[in-house]
Amino acid sequence: MLLTRDIVKNLARPEVAPASLLTDVNTKLRRNIKKGMFVTMFYGVLNKKSGNLTFASAGHNPLIKLPAGKGDCQLLKTPGYPLAMMPEKQFAARIENAELNLAPGDWVIQFTDGINEARNGADEEFGMERFIEILQSSRDLPADKMIDAVVNDVENFVGDAPQYDDITLLALKWSGRTVETAGGENNSLKETSHVH
Repeated sequence: MLLTRDIVKNLARPEVAPASLLTDVNTKLRRNIKKGMFVTMFYGVLNKKSGNLTFASAGHNPLIKLPAGKGDCQLLKTPGYPLAMMPEKQFAARIENAELNLAPGDWVIQFTDGINEARNGADEEFGMERFIEILQSSRDLPADKMIDAVVNDVENFVGDAPQYDDITLLALKWSGRTVETAGGENNSLKETSHVH
């Protein structure tokens, strides 16, 4: 993971599309990773002025879009192999970018399968349905409280059973952009965006 992070930091540029970046990461990682190892990764770029999210996935879990209000969650998956599994041409031929236009109040959630695949002492799985129900019932909370609600529910479900896998959860709520007119003769526009 540290190697992957360093490669991404060296290659990431605002103008580079997510699928292109992941293709380049795949090429560099294959040269430097132990045979048989791989990394799944989701990479997205958010335009803070428009709310447009461009993303691609290298074999990672789907992105969850939770709309403002009362709409149902959407699971958005793009094709792509995990990093370091396939040669460059094969990797590049499959991976695709996708775009999502966020409206004010919309959430995007990304997670590792340590959440949905968490198991309790009876070997029952927490599951996607339960995960989505918590997200939908938490949509009016701030991001940190939504994350707390999910993690607490997973911990209560698992009880004393050993942790199955790592648990990572990213929750981002698009609040939109505000445009304010500054005082004075020039009346310049001040743009701000709020991302939680």
